[in-house]
Amino acid sequence: MPIRPREHEVEQLSINAFDRALPRNWQPRAKSSDYGVDREVEIFDLDGNATGYVFNVQLKGTDDIDKYKTVQIRTDTVQYLCNLDIPAIIVRYCDPRQTLYWMWAFEALDQIRSGTETVKLNFSDDRLWTSATAEIIERALKAIRRVKSRDRRSRFKMVPAHDLGGSTAIRVRRLVNGIIERINYGVFENSEAAIPINIGFIRNRVVLEVKGVIDVVVPANLSNDRDCLSAITYGLVDILTSNGFDIQAEYAAAACHRHGMLAPTPELAAKAAASLIARPLEAVEFAIMNGLHRNQDLGFNMFLMALVGPRNASADTNDAITRYYHAAIAAHLQRGLHVGNLWYNLANRLRSMRSYGDAIGAYNRARKAQQEYMDRAYFSKEIGGVLFNLRRFSCSAKAYRRSIELSSNVETRFLFADALMFGKAYEAAALEFDALSEIDGTLGAESRLRGYVSHWLSGGKNVPHSTAYEDLIAFRAKCQKIGDRKSLFLSQLALTFFEFDTDYECWGEAIFFCILSGTLEALRDTLTCASYKCGLEAFQFFKDRQLPNLKLDVDAIELFENLALEVQDEVEAEREISGPEYTLRMS
Repeated sequence: MPIRPREHEVEQLSINAFDRALPRNWQPRAKSSDYGVDREVEIFDLDGNATGYVFNVQLKGTDDIDKYKTVQIRTDTVQYLCNLDIPAIIVRYCDPRQTLYWMWAFEALDQIRSGTETVKLNFSDDRLWTSATAEIIERALKAIRRVKSRDRRSRFKMVPAHDLGGSTAIRVRRLVNGIIERINYGVFENSEAAIPINIGFIRNRVVLEVKGVIDVVVPANLSNDRDCLSAITYGLVDILTSNGFDIQAEYAAAACHRHGMLAPTPELAAKAAASLIARPLEAVEFAIMNGLHRNQDLGFNMFLMALVGPRNASADTNDAITRYYHAAIAAHLQRGLHVGNLWYNLANRLRSMRSYGDAIGAYNRARKAQQEYMDRAYFSKEIGGVLFNLRRFSCSAKAYRRSIELSSNVETRFLFADALMFGKAYEAAALEFDALSEIDGTLGAESRLRGYVSHWLSGGKNVPHSTAYEDLIAFRAKCQKIGDRKSLFLSQLALTFFEFDTDYECWGEAIFFCILSGTLEALRDTLTCASYKCGLEAFQFFKDRQLPNLKLDVDAIELFENLALEVQDEVEAEREISGPEYTLRMS
């Protein structure tokens, strides 16, 4: 008869031993061990009612009496257990000793070294499965549920870790009381419903842990109460922010600011400052208090990314960013360090926030602090874009010309030609657009259309008095009245380019007037630009409002629709390859 492998026997023995160790109201269920989960355990109350608490188990049995507190396990198995929505524990069963040791999967994750395929897990003495283990696990599951709820009404309580000696536990309670006095609202509550955070001291480190959820280790001088107080408070902010308790984190960080408590590390300072980001000026002052402005390191950039992020759109944001950079510049100058890149980065931030006047000032300071910027094509191009948005078109053209001299590309040449056109240098603009007219795609299409307008305006005859809105509207009305369809089309293009570049109604009218004028060689370009700027909205507007006026038969209408769809497909394909729109002055 075939003999059952001892390995399989030990596996079954471990399952039996684990099931026997569970309380009667805990229901184990078999799971496929192929995926790293041997058992699923559901907890019922003493009356048999479901509590909703469930956890997964991976069992590891052994016959080796010396390996009762260690086990070798694949790192991807640990990561898989941690990625599950249901919390998981890893259990070591030793048959000769008849013992079970356990740990949370996230604790196993902490023992993994980067780049290793397996990890040797070590179980501590306090993780021997005893009659008290079930209560420990159930408390942790309750905390996990409350943490995952991310309820703004959730409250916390900080308690000494159970393995602390009496005098240390008393000290921790005293420190915690000091923190509670400082954070006197919105975070703590001494009740059964409060989420417990265990505080421990280990070799010049303060450890804060929510069992089964997260632990944070903060360096501290354990002989100094102020250091320990700071480590505990900033560790608390880290736990709160990491688990989405933003309101509670804001209260805790505000207390740090109010009492002048400095962070143990720049990273913790950045996280705490970011939790105050709804009040950006206060957040910046807090960051400066912690010295984040002094070095362009991880902490500096972590806070900066929070400050300029999309969630922080407020009237004070510009002032806060400027304040932060100015403080950084002053600190660097004080130590004789270079500040050109700080001025340049500030200029880019101001540009992205459309504070173009302040951005130009910052670019100029960057140039003076670091002359090399003037030899970089991207720098001149960025200045050209800001000057264009300030409507200083001649200066913009000069900046673009400088960029082209350093490194020529078709996008910058297009922007240069456009600045010339807006600056009323129509003849020069026409020549530049002509040079781009053979390019494929949307850039070529728009170059040809803008070239038509520039040539027309440079002619000096039968043109509007200016490209101001009122003059273009008046000229267009005149062309309609006298039946000058070509000038009607060109005036509509001018109106669109100079005033309403992304307006679907303007582009819809341009399509209509292009057809009326008989300038059919420009129709595909007009449809291409309209699609690039507005999608199919412009064509739909033309179809609904103007196409009936052309009195076309069904076949002709279908021809127009197919052309519009063909052009739209080409534009979308190009956009996937080229990315952001080339005409953006931010680029």
